[in-house]
Amino acid sequence: MPSMDYKERLKNYRLRENLTFQALADKLGVDRKTLWMWRAGRENPSELHMARIMRLGQEDLHACGTPLQPLYTDAGDRNLAQIGYICPVHQVVRLIRGQA
Repeated sequence: MPSMDYKERLKNYRLRENLTFQALADKLGVDRKTLWMWRAGRENPSELHMARIMRLGQEDLHACGTPLQPLYTDAGDRNLAQIGYICPVHQVVRLIRGQA
């Protein structure tokens, strides 16, 4: 039986990240109708989707639980480009996919 707090988790994550319903559905790999059915309590997420829901927001944590800080590089012309994240405690870097 799925955890009952998943509906609040979806709502809070969407609002905190300022995502549209469609953007959150895309992030979870479902369509808007499915997401709406979950939020309304008319359907429950599969185990796979429940795992994805429970990991929402954890992308920004290092394994130690420390929030990761954005890591930037100078892209020229005084523009900064984010290339990844860094754990301020352990100085561990996680690059964003597609970045060198």
